[in-house]
Amino acid sequence: FNPPALPGLGTVGGWTLQLQDMSGHTDQELNDVTSRIVAAANQRPELKGVRTTYNINSPVVNYELDREKIKNMGFLVKLDTNGYEPEKLKEAVQSGLVDYVAMDLKNCKEKYAMTCGMQEAVFQMDRIEESVSYLLAGHVDYEFRTTVVRELHDKEDLLAAASWIRGAKHYYLQQFHDSGTLIQEGYHGYDARQMEELCEAVRTMIPQTELRGVKGETDVQSR
Repeated sequence: FNPPALPGLGTVGGWTLQLQDMSGHTDQELNDVTSRIVAAANQRPELKGVRTTYNINSPVVNYELDREKIKNMGFLVKLDTNGYEPEKLKEAVQSGLVDYVAMDLKNCKEKYAMTCGMQEAVFQMDRIEESVSYLLAGHVDYEFRTTVVRELHDKEDLLAAASWIRGAKHYYLQQFHDSGTLIQEGYHGYDARQMEELCEAVRTMIPQTELRGVKGETDVQSR
């Protein structure tokens, strides 16, 4: 199996199983079966972090936002994206209903698939490159951001990423924090002083680089 996703880094990887009731059982019965499957799966040594979002005690509401109405009310609209759907990104921007785009830049090109928990053979890197190029062309105000993880990023990786997006209007390096809910252990962030050193290095290519979400003994101010 591919490595699981990391919050703030990737939304792909791992695997998904869909359980469907075809015999008219109650919600409670489906919930009980789902719970037993998850419990049994977590007992297997080759599986880790198996979980379900199905919970009969938590009602789910599906809704659609009327972006045009929101704009007419005077609100600004920000789009957060991982860049894997460039067609949808372009459609949103060209509609005139998006004022700002924030794109996660997972890593340099050479380590992109690995950082997302996918094999290079199946990861469509050209999709990411298309989204990056579209934003760099200045069709909308934007930023790139990278959540920096010690085990996934070093200075050379960040410099390679910065070279890729050289000329970007805004680039943020975000300090990784273990929320305690990771489904894979072993990842750590750089401390505040190290983040500042990485930021200084990247500023040699993108002067507008700033730090975000940095905590630690050193009081680091974004520039």
